[in-house]
Amino acid sequence: VVGGLGLLEDMHRHVTSAFPEEGLAVALLGDNRSRARASDLAGSEYMTVVHGEIRGRPAIDLDLENRLQQLCRRAIAEGLIVSAHDCSDGGLAVALAESCIQGGVGFRGQHELPRRWDAALFGERQSRIVVSLDEAEWPALEQLAVEHRVPAIRLGATEGDKFRLGHDIDLPLQEIARAWRHGLEQALG
Repeated sequence: VVGGLGLLEDMHRHVTSAFPEEGLAVALLGDNRSRARASDLAGSEYMTVVHGEIRGRPAIDLDLENRLQQLCRRAIAEGLIVSAHDCSDGGLAVALAESCIQGGVGFRGQHELPRRWDAALFGERQSRIVVSLDEAEWPALEQLAVEHRVPAIRLGATEGDKFRLGHDIDLPLQEIARAWRHGLEQALG
């Protein structure tokens, strides 16, 4: 187990993982290669829960991870982003859903799912953070990302009371929140 502690110089400059309101741009910072691969599922919750297997070896680019963390901290310090959530446990879809659930705000994704939708949505590829920000701050965040040599891609926007990804996923936020909060009880019930 590796633990970490950070000191916050200005307590007013912090963010949570929750999407705080509607009308925000949502972006992915970090490794956003367009082709999802089966190797993205290595060691993931998806492989364990859906396939009952624990296999593969996740890889990490420590240089990219360092640049990503520096970018995220700077974007928070400069007030550019209003939420940030890593894509570790469960992958991109879970990070987006948790941000929606915690903030009580829906999401509409702009992209169609690739052929390897399982790896794209539930792969736990390292060095990825979902952020939300005011639309007017997007150019400044893009510029910071370029300075830090970190890929940044727009995913969609916060809106309404549904969780939508392209034409493939359209679920009421209340339904996914219930599953997230009470899934274990329902499975054991």
